[in-house]
Amino acid sequence: MTDPFRIIIVGAGPAGLSAALAIAQHPSSAAADTPSSRPVHITILELRRSVQTIGGAVNMTPLALRYLDALGAGARLRPRGHAASAIELVAHRTGRLLATLWPGIDALRVRRQDVVEALTETALQGTAANGHPEALQIVYGARVQRLEERDGDGGVRVTYIQDNGGGDDNDNDTGGVGSATLAEVTIDADLVLGCDGIHSLVRRQLVEPDRPETYTGKCVAYGFIPASAADAARWTRSGGSQPLVRHTTLVQRGAESLLLARHQPAGARESSLYLAAVLPVPQPPPTLEQDASAVAGNTSASRREGWAVRGAADKQGLRRAIADVFAGGAIDCLGEVLARCDDWFLYPVHMLPEGGVWSKRRVLLLGDAAHAMPPQGESTGVAIEDGVLLAHVLSRRDTGRSVPQMLADYEALRRADVEALHKTSMTRWNAPAPAGWVGQVVTEWMAWLFVSYLNWTSNHFARDVRKLALPE
Repeated sequence: MTDPFRIIIVGAGPAGLSAALAIAQHPSSAAADTPSSRPVHITILELRRSVQTIGGAVNMTPLALRYLDALGAGARLRPRGHAASAIELVAHRTGRLLATLWPGIDALRVRRQDVVEALTETALQGTAANGHPEALQIVYGARVQRLEERDGDGGVRVTYIQDNGGGDDNDNDTGGVGSATLAEVTIDADLVLGCDGIHSLVRRQLVEPDRPETYTGKCVAYGFIPASAADAARWTRSGGSQPLVRHTTLVQRGAESLLLARHQPAGARESSLYLAAVLPVPQPPPTLEQDASAVAGNTSASRREGWAVRGAADKQGLRRAIADVFAGGAIDCLGEVLARCDDWFLYPVHMLPEGGVWSKRRVLLLGDAAHAMPPQGESTGVAIEDGVLLAHVLSRRDTGRSVPQMLADYEALRRADVEALHKTSMTRWNAPAPAGWVGQVVTEWMAWLFVSYLNWTSNHFARDVRKLALPE
């Protein structure tokens, strides 16, 4: 029997799961009955022991949804989210509509957890249906211990410890194991994909140890509140004739924005409202940023998703900070909306320097592990697209093209798009806020111009990386 083409994926988030599904579903361009054709065996190693419930809502663009539909996960995901046919920018100063971003598009506002669950369910159903469970396996509680490039063209040896119980999902990647049920496992892989986020172990150990993530000085604060039909009717913009939130509203106050998005999964009796704002936090509190093991250089799993704000004093302080930013203005109901949110989460925004090394021999970084940038409205979709493009590139795996050649092909097709997105993201993230009411008016006009530009370039969603011509 022909030896399989073995792929190890570190991280079962949107990037890792999308890559696994796309590769498993994408046939080799070599004929199946040729001697060179090899079956693909994919193993996903996930640090946590289950899908985590923490995580805010994400925007799934038409492009991301088209890829998810192709992977078979779209039908599972859509009922769990809320259709978002447009994003409306409303001026905090006047309470009036500034501009509408992407009117009439097929977008979805959904929790990140639901994206991961839909992809996971699709993967598990696929392996059960084809009768080959070894084709795609997910190992939870897997703490990668060593990544070793073997001599010559021997691939990569991955050693991990499987933690089957006990301990804490927030224990560190390389230590802090709290379980008595441990088993060390070693796998030799033809290809390793680092899909383990901005604090990537794969990047730090093998690909580019000297490219550390940096904290941007800002945190995203997010939470959910109940929002009945009566609430929606009462919460209006200036003048009282227009609802504050139709689908998704971005309240603009100078350079500061407050996102309000309706969230009502199919079958839910009451809708909720998702709130998110970016706050300057010079340095996250030590209790949030690190634990005792992180001080020694290990990455805490809790750092990757953010933290629940605990304690009455902390909750009141955060609520007051957000309320102060958006105080005044012409939207009278905004204070009531913010006061209703009791449970806030803080997500520190880290980023990687532009460029960097994405691959080394038989190891490739995807998603935030390769190109983390500030929030720009389609980060999850970009990670999904990474995996879909890689599957397209790997279709030549049985044609004599080496793994390093295929990884170079991937970078040749991907870097320009990511660099352009990074520049746009940084321009918006670092935009200065003009002072005073004149400055607010200027910012409102700038927002209108920027949205007009984005609407003009909305054919971005029509592209499809699966149709790109592969390098010679």
